[in-house]
Amino acid sequence: MPESTMPRRRRRERTEVPPAPSQATRGRGSTSMDSGRRRYVFVGDRRSRRAIALGVQWEDGRLAARTLYDALRVLGLDPMQQIYLNVHRDGEPLTVDEVALERIRALVAAGEIIVGLGQAVHRTLVREGIGHLQMIHPAARGAIRARRAYQNHVAAALGRRAMIFSPGEKATA
Repeated sequence: MPESTMPRRRRRERTEVPPAPSQATRGRGSTSMDSGRRRYVFVGDRRSRRAIALGVQWEDGRLAARTLYDALRVLGLDPMQQIYLNVHRDGEPLTVDEVALERIRALVAAGEIIVGLGQAVHRTLVREGIGHLQMIHPAARGAIRARRAYQNHVAAALGRRAMIFSPGEKATA
């Protein structure tokens, strides 16, 4: 198709002010909790240097979030309907974000399911007395980095049954 007749893809402009990095958000900045069903609240450590340089957050679905989003989709969960926040402030030294902790406590009180991503987050949540599911961080190194291995781990951690097959493998009823 000639370039002049190809449909042009319109770029959506963002008019809203993005939330602070530590603020819990659902989807593209909405913080409402009135959907009536329980969601997962994925609590990360802090943004990586690369995420800061690129100006991305969990909600953008890039870097480590892409791995997590892919695993959630396999489980039939919409990543944009979940809540994401970081428990530590960006930068050095590692500092707990008190505003984020207050938000986590409010989400627990609202009946949301807290999921700690990684050991540093797990230790912080335990120290603060916040009950949570523990999951390996999506940016972890080693064998868990393989797509199917991480998807299976997420399914096990969230207590969900996943239909994850190896290439060529068929489902049996």
